[in-house]
Amino acid sequence: MADTSRSSLNHHHPLPPRRYIRDNMNAVSPSTTSRPYRSKSQRPCDRCRRRKTVCLIQAEGSSCQSCLKAQQPCAFEMPPTKRQRRTLDTQKRIETRDEQHGPGVASAEGVALHDTPTGLAGLAHRDVTTTVPVQSSPSATTPQAQSHRDLQYRDAHCTPTNPEAHAARILSAMETTGLPYASERRHRTHPHAGTPSNQTTTSYPVQYVRSFEQMEAATAQLCGMSAELDPWLLRHCKFDEYGMRGLQNITCRNVGGVPVQGLVPVHFIVTDNSLIQQDEHRSSDESRRRRMLEDLVPMSHGVRLISLFMRFVQPMLPIVSRSQLDRQLSENTVPAVLLAAVYASAIPYIAHDHVLFALPAMSDSLAETLWGMVVDWIQCDAHKPKLAIMQASLLYLQRLPLRPHRVLADTAARSSFLGSTVALAMSLGLQLESQPWGIPTWEKRLRRRLWWALYMEDKWTGLLMGRPPMIQKDEWDIFDLKEADLELGHRASFDVESDPNTSQDGVIFVFFVQLAGQVEKIQEAFYTLRASQRLAEDFRASVDAARPIRESLQAWYYSLPEELRLRSRAEGQSYRDHRQGVAVLHFSYLMLELFLYRAILRPLARSPPPPPVTNEEDESDSQSDPFFAHGLSSTWLLDDLTFESLEFDQLPDAGFAEFGEAAEVALNAAERCAAILVNFVASLVPQDFDVHWYPWTRICFATITSFITLLFVQAPTSAHAARSRELLKRWSLHLRSQHKTNEGLMTLGLLRLHSLQVEELDGLFSLSPSALELLSESRTKHGHVACEGAT
Repeated sequence: MADTSRSSLNHHHPLPPRRYIRDNMNAVSPSTTSRPYRSKSQRPCDRCRRRKTVCLIQAEGSSCQSCLKAQQPCAFEMPPTKRQRRTLDTQKRIETRDEQHGPGVASAEGVALHDTPTGLAGLAHRDVTTTVPVQSSPSATTPQAQSHRDLQYRDAHCTPTNPEAHAARILSAMETTGLPYASERRHRTHPHAGTPSNQTTTSYPVQYVRSFEQMEAATAQLCGMSAELDPWLLRHCKFDEYGMRGLQNITCRNVGGVPVQGLVPVHFIVTDNSLIQQDEHRSSDESRRRRMLEDLVPMSHGVRLISLFMRFVQPMLPIVSRSQLDRQLSENTVPAVLLAAVYASAIPYIAHDHVLFALPAMSDSLAETLWGMVVDWIQCDAHKPKLAIMQASLLYLQRLPLRPHRVLADTAARSSFLGSTVALAMSLGLQLESQPWGIPTWEKRLRRRLWWALYMEDKWTGLLMGRPPMIQKDEWDIFDLKEADLELGHRASFDVESDPNTSQDGVIFVFFVQLAGQVEKIQEAFYTLRASQRLAEDFRASVDAARPIRESLQAWYYSLPEELRLRSRAEGQSYRDHRQGVAVLHFSYLMLELFLYRAILRPLARSPPPPPVTNEEDESDSQSDPFFAHGLSSTWLLDDLTFESLEFDQLPDAGFAEFGEAAEVALNAAERCAAILVNFVASLVPQDFDVHWYPWTRICFATITSFITLLFVQAPTSAHAARSRELLKRWSLHLRSQHKTNEGLMTLGLLRLHSLQVEELDGLFSLSPSALELLSESRTKHGHVACEGAT
């Protein structure tokens, strides 16, 4: 009994979508039990046959819906394809399998596993749920499932070339890897409501692969763990071979999987777009959008922009499927919102294309026009999420601000947009590992890359802005990104000539994702509210907390392959082979070192005493203040604070000696970290900026300014004050120099530097005695020189 109940609880891996209600399919009655006959004279057009989609012709003599949408005429010139016959070896294996275990074994297409034993073995440790069992008897097929099966069967993404041979091949792989299900779980007894003895044997039929993106007229959204449709209830549904089950005006899709313990049931709720309320004042017509885009960027120029995007942006942010983009370009079906975002992202690199560079229209104003269209279309389609909307949203987040907004680290609008992008990802189920799902392999890889791109954006933005990240670690379970997830595949029509710097397109992204994991550790350890309250005045605890993170950071650094390392020339100058993104990668790593030392420095100096707080209202109201709720008297705020004994603009003695040599070591290391960053930025060459820099890196330059200023403000000795002041001067020199050619990245850092001029710091901050003494000597010296010059 224990085994039976346990197996039934682990029984379903849920989540798939579907759209089947089409205008001219309403005539199919729910009571229909047989497939409607289709005469050979009514065969689908050539385009629908190539795409393996349903060919829907509204009226005799007109084109089908698919061709009308693509603005192409219907053609019926392709000869009928020959049926593939089962090989003798495959037939024998299937017959042997059926004799031993009976029919009904799920195929790899059905469980959406990789076709190799390695891919199957990789699931053994995961919490994978099972495909929902379906009664194998033909008489048990419901009319809705049969009707849906007829409509969907011709979909290329759903139908394996030879399902039986594929099932046998995967069965053999399962048995080789020892994955539970291949032998002991081919059939499962399901207790019905009532007595435990009332059981029937059910089998696991083939579940065909189908892409979520193929549902053009429907929207799929994840059914969460606590949703009103309980996933643990839905797992008991009887799904068809596509994992679909109709529930009146919606459809539930089970994404399939294998019965390995652990993964939760995953289902998607698929809704026809006609049922979703749309804004009548905004047009969501795809053909109209495409015409608008074509008017701005002709396709001949668009292909060149796509080539630039693939060369400069895709390696750093591989969120576009090359194979699918190539196919969609040939069929003129690329979503306009994605195409506009790709165009806008590529415009900053038109100097590398002699044709585009000579066009006056290719300017920043065109990019802003395109970005305006992108954000408008994203908001218009927010009610029907697709991967293309997610891709466009991530690209929009990479947009550098215009000149008036460069003085701000971030805006509330951008933070809200990031939040909506995270919500979109959750609706699409990107936070769940799609390895066992019944979707194409390219879509699994793309979903994984989209998730990690969003994860990286959220973690870095949260750390640099001092805000809690929106993605919580208990709410996702995606596999680590591997180089296999970034394979290029076949050469695409938009590919440029082979470039040694892009030969491993996107591999560097794997290391950026790993570094984002270190970002999460640092923020959790030091920069959450609770962590800051606990460690801000505890030097020893801060060092102890930093030690394992520092070791993890260094382990990451030593794991870098040779082509992603920095080298030095014989003459000692910094040298790089200009492999794309190496400078950004190392700059990001150094920034995390900075954040570690910044946290360690907090306990090394006490904060200035707060001034007395007065209340213009009745002082009796102060008893309701939280400070006094714990028995603190009003004199607590004024303890040892008198206008006669202490000046408010004076920082108390740091009490540096009480920390001993460890504090001196930490301070020297922090100064060295700042010096390394200053020298690193000074050594950057134009080729280092000839790649996509993530928008959060612009905040890093301002963070360096603040860090060096902190070293000077709380310098405990004259030697430390002199070193930190020299760092500020050198940083000012190099930042101004780099700003001339990289205004978008450097403006915020330079602005912060101008607002913190060294000679005026005593007017802004309560400086340490050593820093004050150094400033005083500097002013005296400059004043003496000025007097000598006047005489």
